[in-house]
Amino acid sequence: MSADPWTLVPGKLKAEGFSVICERISDEPGRSQWRATASRDGQQWTAYGCDLSSVYLELIRLTRDLSTAGGGTAISTREDPRIAA
Repeated sequence: MSADPWTLVPGKLKAEGFSVICERISDEPGRSQWRATASRDGQQWTAYGCDLSSVYLELIRLTRDLSTAGGGTAISTREDPRIAA
């Protein structure tokens, strides 16, 4: 049985020198939200979402895009398409 690719994200980021924190946060009863933050060299990248897999994959994208472009603080929020606005 192999792991889903997103489950490997924290280990990969840690191997690249990032500190990684993931939290389950809730804004309404019964509606989970996730926040994952990676930091390195005084810079921070944060992704929010409704499921852990998309949050981790977004965090990988953010750290790749910004660390290669010189870095900075980034926050990404992806809405769950199943929830009506």
